[in-house]
This record gives sequence, structure tokens and C-alpha cells, in this order.
Amino acid sequence: MELTKRIKIGILISIIIVAGTYHLYIDDELNPEAKKWIEYYSKPTDLEGNAFIGLIALSPSNDISTEQAKELYKTKLGNIAKGSLDYFQQLKYPNVSGLPDIFGDDEAYFCEFNKDNCLSETAKNRAVLEENTNKLASITEQYRSLSKLTNFEPLNSIATEPDWDSLIPIQRLAFLEVYFHILDNDLELAAHQLSQLIYLERKFLRNTTEAVFHAVPIVNFELYYQPLLLKLKEQGFANWEVFGNALTPLSFEEISMNRMWLIMFAQGTRALQFKYIAERAEGMGHSLHGFQAQIKYKENMTLNSMFAYQKLQLIPENAKKENLISLVEIADTEANAHSERLRSEIKNMFWFTIKNYRNIVGSYLEVTALPKFLNLYEDKFKLDLRLLLLNMVINEDKYALENAINLNKYINPYTGEASKLSDSKLCYTLQDDKVCIDI
Repeated sequence: MELTKRIKIGILISIIIVAGTYHLYIDDELNPEAKKWIEYYSKPTDLEGNAFIGLIALSPSNDISTEQAKELYKTKLGNIAKGSLDYFQQLKYPNVSGLPDIFGDDEAYFCEFNKDNCLSETAKNRAVLEENTNKLASITEQYRSLSKLTNFEPLNSIATEPDWDSLIPIQRLAFLEVYFHILDNDLELAAHQLSQLIYLERKFLRNTTEAVFHAVPIVNFELYYQPLLLKLKEQGFANWEVFGNALTPLSFEEISMNRMWLIMFAQGTRALQFKYIAERAEGMGHSLHGFQAQIKYKENMTLNSMFAYQKLQLIPENAKKENLISLVEIADTEANAHSERLRSEIKNMFWFTIKNYRNIVGSYLEVTALPKFLNLYEDKFKLDLRLLLLNMVINEDKYALENAINLNKYINPYTGEASKLSDSKLCYTLQDDKVCIDI
């Protein structure tokens, strides 16, 4: 009788140990929604006629062909597959030599067009500035020509990184060329080139995974495009049809950063694969492989948790502009609260380990690699309002603006209020800030 009891107890203990080990070892199922997005955004990018490949190929003497640019990119993708690509080995683009140092030695000549006296000072310094524009005219021409392309599928953001220090000087040279055409009264050419630049930036804005392409149009419209468009108007330019849809209000696709977050999540899953984590840990001298690795790290659990955070940052598709301010505030609050909670928990490693006993390594990776909610929405709303102001000034008679501001098409879509005229300025108000244009 005593032996039978001991056997039963032994069997029960064995079952508990096996069940507990299985519980520690087994991974969760991957969230079906996360799986859908990973599969959707993990498809190979179409490189034929790709605008981002075109940026890589920019060179003063066409030294880099499109085919060479593709090979450079494919090499970096191959390094990712091997697990041998570090951050400092990313393919940075565009990579153009001989550009002016607009943030250093040449800064005095490259003022912001919306600043007082900048345009007049630029006209005075034209001879010096044209040394740069003439020398690099082939670069700006190649850059503008990208606006004709239709393929703006983003490149892998782990393999590549846009180079701010090259991209911005190229754009600034292109803005100078437009202004010099205006000074020469070649308004049609100025308008054509300006429309190309705006079209290109808006195409990048709709499709990119990189924050820089979301931020640049916000800055450029206020500092450069608005002054240039007003200068065209001042000079009597009337053929605004050349701009087509370049100056239409922003679409939801251009405002939303959902695509950026989902692609970043999908492309980042390669670094969170079980095999990759185990290999990296073993390479650094840590014993994290085989059975022990499976106990400490669960790939699907990690991905599910990170996807839950990414979802907090998504704005409902096709949301109306009148609801966007509140929707963004909710997303911002929830995402920040989530990240703060995780960072607070990790301060007590003992409790953190107990709480995340099934996925200790994955939970730690999630906290340390958690991207902060990048909220450019208010700036995008202001850009949208700036476009409305420009449309009003361009399309309506200056002396009939008091009536035009009350037209439905010019009502602030975020607040439902009309713009206000005061002190030779036309302004919208957005959350205590003003977006204005001189009239």
C-alpha cells in the first residue's frame, strides 16, 4: 500500500515536472495580425525604377549606375542574412562628394528663405552661390528627375540609412536654382522645377519608413517652398496648373505614420529570430543555445509583445481629420505609458525576472530596443494647414479674401474654424499655435 502511494506521488511529481518544463520550453503562437504584416512587408522590394535606388545612384559624373546601386544594396541585404551587418556598416544614401558645407563653413551663404532679408541677401551672393549650383547642376537634375518615377517601395531600413548631411545640401542647391530662375524672370522653368521638388517630397512622404522623409517636407514647406511660391505669385506667375496635385491638402496616407511603424516592425523581426539571438549570444561568449536558449528566449512571445506596442501607435485607417487630434493624443498617451511601465519594471531586475520567467531574454530585449513614439502629427497638421493657406492666396483674389476664408474648402479641417486676417497675415489656429502666411 505504501509502495503504491509512493509510486503515485512519484508519477504526479514527474507529471508536474514535465508539464512545468513544457510550459517553460514551449513558445506561444504568433499573433495572426502580426504574422500578416510580417509576411506582407517582408516581400522583396521591387528595385526596378526604384526612387530610393535612384538616390543611392546620385553622383556628379554619373559614376554610379542604377545597376551598381542595386548591387550595393543587395550586398547589404546579404550581410543581414548572414547576421554580419552592424549599424555603422549601413549603406548611407545619397553619398555625394563636393557638396557645400551648409551647416559649417558655407552656412552664411545658405540662409533660410523665410527669414527677413534672406532672399535679398541670396540675390547679392548669387555669383558665389552659382559656383556651387553650376558645379553640381547634374546632381540636382538627377534628383528632380526622380519625381517622374512611380516606384517608391522603401528599402530595408536595417540595411540602409538616408544621409541627412548629403540630402539637405542637394535640396538647398535645388531651391537656389528655382530662386535664380525667378530672378531671371524665367517663371515657367522655376515653377516646373519647384513642382518636381514638391511632388518628389510628397511621394517620399507617402511611402518611406525613414523619419527623415517625414520631417523634411515639414521644414521645407515653411522655410523654402512657401517663400518661393509667394515670390512666383508676386512676380505675376499665373499658370498654377503646372503644379497639378502638388499643392493639394495632405491625404490620410501622407499624414499617417502607420506604414512606417508596421514596416519597421516587420523588417526588425529578422534580428529577433530565435536562431539569430542564440548565435549572437554564443558569439559574445554567452551560453544561450539549444534547450537552455529555448527556456530563456521565446521568439513569438517577443514578437507578440512588441507588436502589441506597435499597435498602440497606429491611427485608425481613413480617420477623419476632425478626429485626428484626439486620436493622436490617445495613441501618444497609451504608447508612452506602455514604454514607461516597462522601463520602470526593469529597474527591479528580480521582480522583472519573476514576472517574465518564460521569456527573460525576450522581455529584456523588448525594453532595451523599444522605439519611442515618434509624434510628428501636430507638425503634419500644420503642414496641411499651410497648404490650405497657400491654395487660398494663390487661387483667390487678394481683395476678396475676407469672403474666401469662410468657404467650406478653406475651413480648418481639424477645428472647424475659419482662418483669420490680421496685420497683413492670414492665419489658422491649431492648439494655441498659429500657422500663418503673408499676404
